[in-house]
Amino acid sequence: MNKILAKILAKRESELFRDAVDWESLGLTDYLVVIKNPMDLGTVKKKIERGEYRRMEDCAADIRLIWSNSMLYNAPGSLVYNRAKTLSDFWEAHWSLFCKDDVERPPTTEEMQQWAENCHKISQEDLGKILGILDSSCPQSLVKRYESNEVEVNVDLIGGKTFREIKGVVESLLGEGPKKKAKTALQ
Repeated sequence: MNKILAKILAKRESELFRDAVDWESLGLTDYLVVIKNPMDLGTVKKKIERGEYRRMEDCAADIRLIWSNSMLYNAPGSLVYNRAKTLSDFWEAHWSLFCKDDVERPPTTEEMQQWAENCHKISQEDLGKILGILDSSCPQSLVKRYESNEVEVNVDLIGGKTFREIKGVVESLLGEGPKKKAKTALQ
């Protein structure tokens, strides 16, 4: 874990994430309203040094929290958002070498693109079911525009476990999921 963290800290892009956000001096009065659990790389490093993580997965969760907080608070396409996404991808690529079966692993860009394409193939009613799952499991991923009755999904903010759930639902709706056993004449 220390080696991956050292690689991240060595990247110039990580400068924005090395210390806690000084939201007061930046005038970000809504920061703690939006971000419930602030986290930064410096805090993670100190927790590693003090042996505060019982499991590597706990450390991974804190590192993912840094990126998801940054992408939640900052607009897609902004400098902070883009750097968080880049570092998240870098982190996941290195972390996956240690923990291949991590259910919290965020989806890859390819997985997100395929899921989005598949969502265009399902009915509006079924799409509503997907939005319902997201609204209850991952509400921060939804941008609701009440005036136009539209909902935008920020896939970058969907947690790995939730993404795999909705991906499976969409695939089963399209008949691409695991094949169900045919019912027998007795059923």
